[in-house]
Amino acid sequence: MPDFIIRRMDPAALSAAYQAQIPRHFPASEVRPFDPARQMPGGEVPMLDVQTLLGENRYAAFGAYDGGALAAYAFLCWDEHGTALLDYLAVMEDYRCHGVGSLMMNYLLSGSTALPWKCLILEVDDPDFAGDGAELTIRLRRNAFYHRTGLRESRVRVQLFGARYRIFTDAHGLSDEALLARVRAMYPQLVPPEKLTRESWQTEIK
Repeated sequence: MPDFIIRRMDPAALSAAYQAQIPRHFPASEVRPFDPARQMPGGEVPMLDVQTLLGENRYAAFGAYDGGALAAYAFLCWDEHGTALLDYLAVMEDYRCHGVGSLMMNYLLSGSTALPWKCLILEVDDPDFAGDGAELTIRLRRNAFYHRTGLRESRVRVQLFGARYRIFTDAHGLSDEALLARVRAMYPQLVPPEKLTRESWQTEIK
């Protein structure tokens, strides 16, 4: 296995990785605009743009590198209450099945990032809403991956712009009720509040 080195991306590396890789690895409906003046492929995405979050010191990215080659990346954003969201995590195609995804998650959960969060949450696609058998298999595999990293699957459920998520967290001592309160406080700081209507955004404990 390559000797991966994980480090925080500087602004230029973050910009290059985001604009080159995120549209390749994620559906257009899940891609946060990079700046307010330019939309990403797929049209309007109702989320705060990356440059705005960077300007507020609420966005960061980490890369796992094999020499100079990017092997995996993680993008995170957070709110003023210390709740962080794993915005994106992906492994480059040539490095899949090499353990680098687990290595990245272990790094994020180890406290090595020095970022100002107290609680990390992940939106993980809910297997109960898979469109077909192939999608169900992918969703179950993702759920199993995050379980293996030591994250706790809560009973908090989120529906956001039609997507259905189960909420995972590193805060094992936090009750689901307290986690739900953090989720409800976080989203209006990461999505324009006027977009969070009763129809577009729902949260509950299942």
